[in-house]
Amino acid sequence: FIIYDVPIDNIHTLRGIQSTTVQVNVVSGIIEALIIISPILIFISGVGGYFIIKRSFKPIRALYETAEIIKDQQDYSRRVPLSRSKDEIYKMADMMNQMFASIEANIEREKQFTSNVSHELRTPLAVLKAQLEYLQTKLKTKTQQEDMNDIMKQMTYIETLVEQILWLSKSETIDPKTFEVINLSEVIQTIVETQSLDLREKSIQLDTDIMPKAYIKANEVSLIRVFQNILSNAIKYNKPEGHIHVSLKHHDDHYVCKISDTGIGIEEDKLA
Repeated sequence: FIIYDVPIDNIHTLRGIQSTTVQVNVVSGIIEALIIISPILIFISGVGGYFIIKRSFKPIRALYETAEIIKDQQDYSRRVPLSRSKDEIYKMADMMNQMFASIEANIEREKQFTSNVSHELRTPLAVLKAQLEYLQTKLKTKTQQEDMNDIMKQMTYIETLVEQILWLSKSETIDPKTFEVINLSEVIQTIVETQSLDLREKSIQLDTDIMPKAYIKANEVSLIRVFQNILSNAIKYNKPEGHIHVSLKHHDDHYVCKISDTGIGIEEDKLA
C-alpha cells in the first residue's frame, strides 16, 4: 500500500491509502506482453522493410541492368522499363531513354551517310579504274608504265578503303545467335594459304605451328576478316625477305593465336 498523510489541525490527520497491487500487475503485464510481442514486431518490420526497399530499388536495378546491356552489346535500341508511379526515378529513366534514342538516331544517320558516300564513290572509281587499265595498254615507254602502275596501286588502295568503309557501315554488334562451331585451325590455315602470292612477291618466308582441331563457337565471317587484316598487315609492313610466324596453341581454357613478323612494328605510344 501507499499511505499519504495530510495534517488537518493539531489533533486530526487525513490519511489516504492506495493499494499498489493493481498497478504492479498492470505494469508487469505490459512488460511481459512487450517481451513477447517485440520480437514478432521487429521481425514483421524487418521483413516488411526489406520488401519495401527491394520494391523501391527495383526501377534502379532495371535501369542499371539496361545500361549495362547497352554498354556491353552496344545495342542502343534497348530502353529502360518505366514504372507506373511518375516519381523522380521515372523521370530519370525517361530521360535516359530519350538519350539512348538520340544516340541511336545519330548512329543510324552516321551509318546511312557512310553507306551512301561509299556507294556513290564505287561507280566513279570503277570507271576510273577501267579507263586506267585501257590507257595502260597504250603506253609505250617503261617510265610511263611504272607511273601507271603506281597510279593503279593507289586506285586499288582507294577501292579497298571504300569497301572497308562500306562494310563498317553495314556491320552491327555481332549477335551470339549467329555463332557456330568452327574449326579455328582450318580457318587460319586457309587464310595463310590465300596469302601465298603476296608472300612470294616480297620473298617473305612464313612458317606455322597450328594445332589441329581447335573447335570454337564464333561468327566465322567476322573472324576470317580479323585474321586476314592482321596477316595482310604482317606482309605489307614487313621487310623484303622477311619472316612471319603463325602459331595456334591451347592454353588453359582457351586458344591463343600469335602472328609475329620482322616488320617495322608499331610505336609504343600507338599500341593502345
